[in-house]
Amino acid sequence: MNVRPDPAAPGDLRELAYGEHLVVWAMRAFVAGRIDCPVIVREFESACGALAVEARTAFLVFAQQLVLRGRRRICVSVPGRLTLTRDEQQLAALFADAQAGESVRFEARLAYLLGRTAEPPFYAAACVVAQALAMSGRRLRCFGGGQAGSGARAPRLADAVRSVA
Repeated sequence: MNVRPDPAAPGDLRELAYGEHLVVWAMRAFVAGRIDCPVIVREFESACGALAVEARTAFLVFAQQLVLRGRRRICVSVPGRLTLTRDEQQLAALFADAQAGESVRFEARLAYLLGRTAEPPFYAAACVVAQALAMSGRRLRCFGGGQAGSGARAPRLADAVRSVA
């Protein structure tokens, strides 16, 4: 499955849902070296509730691995800019795919961003963030890459929490 950026995807930060905006905003902060910014920490708390620390940590793992394992340079706008890059569109779509359990589409998008075949930690980390957002009522929209339904269903964080309790 080959998934390229969708020209119909949101091109403006204001067109994103809150969870999508948070993912893009957090990546911009990470790239700028400001991931520990109190505003970012507070937004993760607001968006993910009791799972904010876990979601933020998983996001950090995802972002660090993207930098370490990628073969192509990821284009991210500076914090505060309203225009989204194609890579930021793909990043938001990755987390939406993880939330929807679309592992095949996730892997295809990630392979595009990395410039190589994806590896295991990415999907797991994205699922933690995406499911923490979902548990707080933050649904992420899938855009581009065709209809959902071809990927294997991801385990939901809520189910894992229930099975431990």
